[in-house]
Amino acid sequence: MSLPSTDPLLKWYTILKEAVDVTNNIDKQEATHLYREALKPPKRMKDFHKWIGNWEQGMNLVQRKKVSATLSPSNLFNDLMNALAEILPNRPESYEIYKSDKVEDETITFRTVANDLRKVVDRT
Repeated sequence: MSLPSTDPLLKWYTILKEAVDVTNNIDKQEATHLYREALKPPKRMKDFHKWIGNWEQGMNLVQRKKVSATLSPSNLFNDLMNALAEILPNRPESYEIYKSDKVEDETITFRTVANDLRKVVDRT
């Protein structure tokens, strides 16, 4: 999309801003889709390490894109624990109790959770 150089700067700026806003909205929609996909745990435990790495990278991206579901550490944590219940039947509940203080005061990070999950898998 181009404007003749004789058009007022305000009109050029308005068109540019609209184009960027559309791009930002599309980026956020794609990031939201990525977030949902990242919450799908692997079917087999042997794929868990790879999944944790992918999940961690995905969380980094969706937080940079400010996907609303990931802006609250407690929401992100609860979504993940619900997803993990499929593959680690009793562990998410124990982990939730163990980390409840950090979840309640919103200080838990996805990096901490990813590292803790790696430790669980290494012990399994």
